[in-house]
Amino acid sequence: GLLSSVILVALGPARDKGKVARITSDINQFAAWAETKYSDSTYTFTCATEGAKQICDDIKNNNGGDLPTLNFIGGGSGSGSGWALSSKLPGSGIYCLDSSGTHGTKEASEGKCPQ
Repeated sequence: GLLSSVILVALGPARDKGKVARITSDINQFAAWAETKYSDSTYTFTCATEGAKQICDDIKNNNGGDLPTLNFIGGGSGSGSGWALSSKLPGSGIYCLDSSGTHGTKEASEGKCPQ
């Protein structure tokens, strides 16, 4: 009864920390995957591309149900000379990583993580 309710409430923050770690790891894994899609000075992919889809879906499953934000330098849909991927985090906050290796805490914009 009461004890199980207290335990469940106490586990909430730990569960969120685990999800944050998973999202951060997924976005870092996405960066490694994205480098395999770089050709002729251009990245070409979406969150529906094989390989990316599994990573984007895992992020969605851990952030509360939203696909991560993916955009490109040059504003292209699915291609550009650089990319940025960001996701909201459980609890609060955002994690962003771009093709230059920049990490940020704001949503991806124009293929970069704003500082």
